[in-house]
Amino acid sequence: RENQRGAEGGVMKKYNQSKSVYMATVERYDIIFKEFEKVYVSFSGGKDSGVMLNLAIEAARRTGKLPVNVLIVDLEGQYKRTMDYVERMLSLPEVNPYWICLPIHLRNAVSQFQPHWICWDEDKRDAWIRNIPKCKGVISDINYFPFFRKGMEFEEFVPLFGEWIAEGKKTACLVGIRSDES
Repeated sequence: RENQRGAEGGVMKKYNQSKSVYMATVERYDIIFKEFEKVYVSFSGGKDSGVMLNLAIEAARRTGKLPVNVLIVDLEGQYKRTMDYVERMLSLPEVNPYWICLPIHLRNAVSQFQPHWICWDEDKRDAWIRNIPKCKGVISDINYFPFFRKGMEFEEFVPLFGEWIAEGKKTACLVGIRSDES
């Protein structure tokens, strides 16, 4: 067996050497869509979550579980091309989007004077970086979710969304996090 170095310098064993990474991924996605009653993809508009979303759409098509539920938490200060891609992906008929444009409390890495801010804050609409999109699945009504409150932390919103969408059913959330650059 060959070994390779992981991100932390440790040795990682390779598994499934008889199949390609793509084929192993397809098998895993099929298992997820067969084993879980509900599946949703956490999508940022980046390359990793974009690949993940496309693979999920393919798996949902194979297993008869279309459309795919997709969560994107729009942090307002996004690149235009990224948001164009998000809009294109979330407008697909195979996607059931939850495009969150709610006033969420965020860390601000570009200011020492204002270390936090609230995106999509109606009280500061004149300072918005861009307008709320007028697209399928956009949620900007602060009363849409029974658990939401203005100024909620991102890290608090995401697990509560997961509980809400699960409705007590066996649910998988697919999150694309790059562990190492290839």
